[in-house]
Amino acid sequence: MELISGDIRKKDKIILESKDGLEWSKNEISLKDFLPDAENKKLYYYNIELTCTHSFSKDIYVEVVNDRKQFVGALNVMKNNILYSLPLNFRILTCKDEKRNEHYLGHIDEKWINDAVDSINKYGLVQFGVKAYLKEILTEEVDENELVENGYLSEDLRVRSTELQDAVRHLWADTSEICVFLVPFIVLNSTIGEAWAAVTPTTNSYIVCLPDFNDRSIPILIHEIGHILGLTHTFEDAKWKKVIAGIEKLAVEEKSPENLAKIKELEKEKKQLMPYIFTRASTDNYMDYLNERLSFSKRQWLIMRKETELYHGHN
Repeated sequence: MELISGDIRKKDKIILESKDGLEWSKNEISLKDFLPDAENKKLYYYNIELTCTHSFSKDIYVEVVNDRKQFVGALNVMKNNILYSLPLNFRILTCKDEKRNEHYLGHIDEKWINDAVDSINKYGLVQFGVKAYLKEILTEEVDENELVENGYLSEDLRVRSTELQDAVRHLWADTSEICVFLVPFIVLNSTIGEAWAAVTPTTNSYIVCLPDFNDRSIPILIHEIGHILGLTHTFEDAKWKKVIAGIEKLAVEEKSPENLAKIKELEKEKKQLMPYIFTRASTDNYMDYLNERLSFSKRQWLIMRKETELYHGHN
């Protein structure tokens, strides 16, 4: 709107047209009704609900206009006639030090995990027609001293190497489902939690997460699930090519022509769907860093739905 009129006036309005099967809670929004963001006063927001009155077999493109019928934006509504189920398994890793376990396991219980899965769906996966469900929760003990000796952790149990994810690889072999390893006894280097996952669908389908036991863990888990479902960061370019070459190499080593053909097909789609690389920390995308993570793009939706269908989905 600023580009069209040269400025933004409080009396300006955004018009949202309801169409067959789509109903807005409000069809007209005045800019004066937008509220300033609590943390960033340069940002303003307005909450509005869109209801789908029936399922759609095709994606819907909705133009947004101002009160002078000038185009000011667009919204994409993903087809919702098929809902893919995504099984999530949780493994709580404890250490041999019972005192550390007693302290941290007070935060992680079945309710915390169930609430986390609900939030992952509500704020992330439902955007592209996928719904996660909790399949299993298990607790397994690892030797923290061995992790220190092998260079994964420091003496005070802080992460020294992101290769920590390799240390738990042997605990999860089923690549058709996703496993979330919660490792609460490790000391956080960050105040917002830490996690790692790989973009190799035929060999890695697990997340290693050092939770911070509050809502900030949810965007982190959504971000890592995005990796498992084929997404790289929004700010990387060279790594994109490296990931493609790596997946193909792994498929060749596994001597699986069928998997190689599928992966090559996916790489081709990824190249077509992800031509845009953004500046780090400049978007509200879940695959960005140091930002308020809120959304995925339509291109990312398509990639994740495709990979869910091929590798993890049960509709």
